[in-house]
Amino acid sequence: TATKNKDLLVTYAIRTPPIGSSAWLMSIDTTGQIQWTSEELIQSESLIYPIELTDERIVVSQLRNLFFVDSVRLCCDPITPSLKWLDSEGQILKENLYLIKKFDEINISAISAGKGDYFFSYGNYIEFPPGASETTYSGYITKHDNDGDTIWSRRFRHPDHDRNEISHNIEDIIELDNGDIVAMGQIAEIGQIDQIWLLKLDSEGCFNSNNCDSLVQVHVTSTANIDANN
Repeated sequence: TATKNKDLLVTYAIRTPPIGSSAWLMSIDTTGQIQWTSEELIQSESLIYPIELTDERIVVSQLRNLFFVDSVRLCCDPITPSLKWLDSEGQILKENLYLIKKFDEINISAISAGKGDYFFSYGNYIEFPPGASETTYSGYITKHDNDGDTIWSRRFRHPDHDRNEISHNIEDIIELDNGDIVAMGQIAEIGQIDQIWLLKLDSEGCFNSNNCDSLVQVHVTSTANIDANN
């Protein structure tokens, strides 16, 4: 990821079996010199996606395993995405967790900086209703302000591929100058070739004012309320 002053933000990890990987973020200038290296972001099995916000803070995304935190495991999916904020020198400022209701799951494909004081996360949302025979997969996009609060969040399923067991995922987005969004995703069905999926949305994440899906059931909390060592 290139910052406004053309430095590069690079994530890297050292694998330490059997407990996963330890990850860091590094800033490298245009001559190849390391400007700073962040403190350890946390042990993680996931890739980390850095972006620079308009206020020069940096946001990274990764997975957290909170299975051993009783207050999380009993109510929510314990394998949860995390967003971390760092200052322009790589010092961690705060972390927000996606606490999804139990039996559901959310996966972040990537995060993207917006053209204003906001950014986007996107991927797929999976519903596992207790006692249901089928699982529902939806692509999703969430627009956050620079502090991580949700501006809007939408789920999407292709009308021609709407059976519950068909997977939908949003994998990349482009924000146009007028705020509209072009999203690219993937539709996957067992036994079929995966299909590319393109969506054109307005600045509210809707196809039009009469065709706008409900909010994704995402709740964000701070690690101040959980054991940060897990």
